Amino acid sequence: MTSPQTAVDTPAEAQLYIEVSTAGRVTTLRLVGVLNVYTVPVLAARVDDAVKHGAWSIVVSLDQVDQVDAEVGIGVLLRSLRRMQGLDGYLVVADPAGLIRRAVKARGLALVLAVFPAEEAAVDFLASWQAS
Repeated sequence: MTSPQTAVDTPAEAQLYIEVSTAGRVTTLRLVGVLNVYTVPVLAARVDDAVKHGAWSIVVSLDQVDQVDAEVGIGVLLRSLRRMQGLDGYLVVADPAGLIRRAVKARGLALVLAVFPAEEAAVDFLASWQAS
């Protein structure tokens, strides 16, 4: 199931589109564009919306993200992860370019926020995690 994309257009250079799909109990949020101070509220809202619609585990895919403000991006991902954990769920990141992975490692957060090199690996991890 795919939902419509969401866009933020202020300012013009800070746009983020999010495609939502669900397979079983894994919801994937595919981000396209820029993840920064202007667009993180859209990601936070999409996570909240997914939770309201029964998401138990979420993959945030950054495959098509052009730019990431690492501080802001990690902040929204950690807040979303805490929210999911409070509901006995989980959130992981698929970051093929390593934009967030490097920032997570540099801040010593690798044991807190799981970052996978590809969306498929992240989905497979969550599917097996749920089965156990």
